[in-house]
Amino acid sequence: MNILITGGTGFVGEKILDLLQADNKIKTISLTTRNQSKYEKLLSKYAKVKLIEWDSNQELSSEDIKDIDAVINLQGENISNGRWTEEQRSRIYNSRVKGTNILIDSLLKYSPNLSIFIQTSAIGIYPVDQAQKLTETSKVAPEGFLPKVCKDWEAPLERLTSNIRVVTLRVGVVFDKTGGAIAKMKLPFLLGLGGILGSGKQEMSWIHRSDLASLYHSALVSDAYQGVYNAVAPEVITNYKFTKTLGRIIKRPTIFPVPALMLKLLFGEMSSLLLDSQHVESTKLPQAGFQFQYPTLQKALEEIF
Repeated sequence: MNILITGGTGFVGEKILDLLQADNKIKTISLTTRNQSKYEKLLSKYAKVKLIEWDSNQELSSEDIKDIDAVINLQGENISNGRWTEEQRSRIYNSRVKGTNILIDSLLKYSPNLSIFIQTSAIGIYPVDQAQKLTETSKVAPEGFLPKVCKDWEAPLERLTSNIRVVTLRVGVVFDKTGGAIAKMKLPFLLGLGGILGSGKQEMSWIHRSDLASLYHSALVSDAYQGVYNAVAPEVITNYKFTKTLGRIIKRPTIFPVPALMLKLLFGEMSSLLLDSQHVESTKLPQAGFQFQYPTLQKALEEIF
């Protein structure tokens, strides 16, 4: 199987590469990047990898993708890279929506063997601050910046033909020691300055990076996966539980609460990532037979720290 991965040089992509490199069914891994020379070191680490320089504003060449059998689409500007100015909102939106449209245009033209397409999305597509539990069958939010990004990000998949197996992973907050939410929170907690955010009652649906990479791999190689899946761990947590569990594991006090107003002043609209509450579960992952290595916050944080 010949794989194309967009955005594979990022935080989650590295873990996926480890799994694909070890899979004997995978023949080649074509990795898109805007700066090929920056990632040439990957060629010595991963024998199956070849780099394709692509900035997502122009279609991929026929020569680069003519033999592709499957795609993992990870591309997208990090939504927590600074305040959501108009310029940043445009980068977040276009890197996902415009890039995915151009990617699919290219594949439909030049990849006759394409049979699997795995799309990244986010649980931000669902409503926030709702009392009910949200699953794969829940309605998406009718308005809002993140719901619009996610809906428009998923929309190009409708153009893929019926002989292509399409899997969409709506990803929760990703935990790991080297990046994601934990990396941004780690320093103040280690300094003993960590505390609950806002009321602390807001719920958060999350997943360990290793489990997420394993899920991408499973969705790639198993025909049991089809359609939309919420890529979240079985245990949904409150910010209070997260704060107290993290403090206990790293043996630091958590006595400095951060008021919601301060977060809104510091981060603007982006503070919604910290203050909005979502109870998102997956009813379809157990049906597909997926097994979590880190199903609980306790296990995830013990591994990370």
